[in-house]
Amino acid sequence: MGDTRATCGWMMHVINSASPRLVAASDELLERQDERGALELLLAQRRIFGIAKWIRRVRIGGALTITLLGPVVTTLDVLTDNLVGSLAGIWVVLSLLLSPWESLLIVRAARILEQFECIVFGLPWNQALGQKVAPEHISDRLGGFEKAIKRHKLQGWYEIRPGLPGPMAVLLAQRIACVYSQRIHTVYYIVTAMLGAISLSAILLIAVLKGMSLGDFLAGIALPIIPGVIALNEVIRGNATAARQRQVLGDALDEQAQSRAVTETRLRTNQDAQYQIRSSAPPLPEPIYKLVYGWNERAMKYSSARFLENISGERA
Repeated sequence: MGDTRATCGWMMHVINSASPRLVAASDELLERQDERGALELLLAQRRIFGIAKWIRRVRIGGALTITLLGPVVTTLDVLTDNLVGSLAGIWVVLSLLLSPWESLLIVRAARILEQFECIVFGLPWNQALGQKVAPEHISDRLGGFEKAIKRHKLQGWYEIRPGLPGPMAVLLAQRIACVYSQRIHTVYYIVTAMLGAISLSAILLIAVLKGMSLGDFLAGIALPIIPGVIALNEVIRGNATAARQRQVLGDALDEQAQSRAVTETRLRTNQDAQYQIRSSAPPLPEPIYKLVYGWNERAMKYSSARFLENISGERA
């Protein structure tokens, strides 16, 4: 009962609280991001986004499995052509049915992250983006709060030098979020395109070496690889688009730093652009984060130091 009252109290606080004013300095930003309410939003966002990742893993992983194994099975036993072809068709339909659910969760997670950043940065909520996520959706994702915060390393979300003026601190945080993801999207779509080209070439080579007739090729090769081709196209195009959009935004943020004329209105515009990208960008698999973690962290520390040079005119 006590937990229920505490949850209801928190929900009413979220509903009734006004957005804080723009941070006066980076010290305030660093404090706000580790407050209980902010961490609750981060945890809820991560868990909802995690469900979207699982849906994508099922959709894309299943399609690629059929693509890689289907032709092998059909070349070993031509009687399995119809079975594998039917399975490929079923998977395409299943993927189409799961896709709207995935998109809904991505938008919800993006909106929660937007709520987090509005609180941390002190920016007003843009009503044009829609309503904030209902508190019930957030409270449903807060089980094991203390352990989850430590396990996911959610404290200190933005690593920013203390003592920066508020507008510049927010601008730097926006750039870190933008460029960090842009680099991962770029690596992911390039690696996926390379692996996809190699895999499809290998499948076609098998068909040639087997001397398959046109009918056998269509039934035993073409049909099974359709889900994989669709999945590869979705992954490559989605991540290439997200990388390109984030590149454009990152360049705009650099220009703003060089001009040293950053207003709250401009920061709000940056945030709107960030939200639009997040709400449509495909989820990135966890292994790709781990694969490029060290490389990305080093690059971001260096680029953040140069970013600060543009702000202060001094060596960071």
